[in-house]
Amino acid sequence: MRLADSTGTARSGLLWFQVSDSTTPPVLGAVAQPATVLAHFDNVSASVTPTEFARASLLRSTKHQEAFLAAHLLVRLVAAQRFGTSVVDLAVEQACGQCGAAGHGRPTLQSTSPLDPDWTVSFSHAADYVAAVAATGPVGVDIEDGACRVPLIQSVLSAGEREGLVAAEDPDFSALELWTRKEAMVKLGVLELDGFGSIDARGDTATVVGGPAVSLLSLRTKDWVVSVARLAGVGKQPLTLICPENHTLPATEI
Repeated sequence: MRLADSTGTARSGLLWFQVSDSTTPPVLGAVAQPATVLAHFDNVSASVTPTEFARASLLRSTKHQEAFLAAHLLVRLVAAQRFGTSVVDLAVEQACGQCGAAGHGRPTLQSTSPLDPDWTVSFSHAADYVAAVAATGPVGVDIEDGACRVPLIQSVLSAGEREGLVAAEDPDFSALELWTRKEAMVKLGVLELDGFGSIDARGDTATVVGGPAVSLLSLRTKDWVVSVARLAGVGKQPLTLICPENHTLPATEI
């Protein structure tokens, strides 16, 4: 789904969106430039955990450090909006399911107040844009800058995907969208990087070999592409974009 570039932006410089499968509460998400997110916080270093700030400081450039911190702060803004909580009461922790180390892996919300265990979040950062989503139940999101390019190789794309790119209007951008869909599935916890070539992510759903079916939706502008992944299931419809109440979305072209 491509978003028109000529229409208005959402309030506070954040582009808000909702994604629904018609049977579960919708996913709330937002896309923004890092500087826009950071401007919402008077003291950025005090607004993240020491672990988050330490990991950001290890990145090679100020631009990448700011994008990292912006993604971690945007997910707090989105979660607060989605779940009706205060941003200052929320923290984000990550723990790797494979090595057990803190600071990376699937994120979880933490708060001084009790949280619903079904509340989940996901976030992603590229050099120029960041994205975050909050939902009831598992969700994954990935964003890439429009200028990024993905190698059109077997390890990344399936044979069917590579064949389909031949007729694509912009093969590089279409490949980038497929990449974000698969990365969103990684964030959802159902796919590993070495399985990218075995998945065809062109449709509304993709099925992991030996695993679950996943519903996918992508939003595109000329500057970025973001993809959302949720578990599919009996009675669930394909993910669709809906306009959230009290927010403004650009017009869409299907």
